[in-house]
Amino acid sequence: MISGVSQSDLKKAFKIWYKKKYGSYDINKDGIYLLNIFSILAIIISAIGVINNLIICFIQRKKSVVVLSSVGLTLGQRRRMIILESVMIVIWSVGIVSIFAAGCLRMLTEVLIYIRMPFEVPFNYQYIPLMLVTSLIIILIATIPVLIKSNKMSIIEEIKYE
Repeated sequence: MISGVSQSDLKKAFKIWYKKKYGSYDINKDGIYLLNIFSILAIIISAIGVINNLIICFIQRKKSVVVLSSVGLTLGQRRRMIILESVMIVIWSVGIVSIFAAGCLRMLTEVLIYIRMPFEVPFNYQYIPLMLVTSLIIILIATIPVLIKSNKMSIIEEIKYE
């Protein structure tokens, strides 16, 4: 109690003032919306990073792919190898990100409790299949240019430059 005013009276006064100024008192909804925006941005940035990683992996392994092609790796096997590599990148990425996100959200909840804002930020495990499918679609689309480069690759030209 501060100067004869109870805590519940202060909360009521704050809610009334906030409603007059901003129109609603749904801070949690606004906070979740803001966290969703940051999450979407993080997913977009990580998708770009994974696509970049996929292209760099192919460029770095060009010589070994050419050597495998020279000893009998067919075009179909090369395509399967590149697609399988892309799928494995997605599976590992989603697995690591899911574990990291769950831990970070747990720590965020603890920090919010520590600063006396009891606001729980749960990790929704039901979104993992959605993340996996979305990431697979993005990566498989990003694999198309790599497959095209792989089709145009000449064994003689690549060995000559190495």
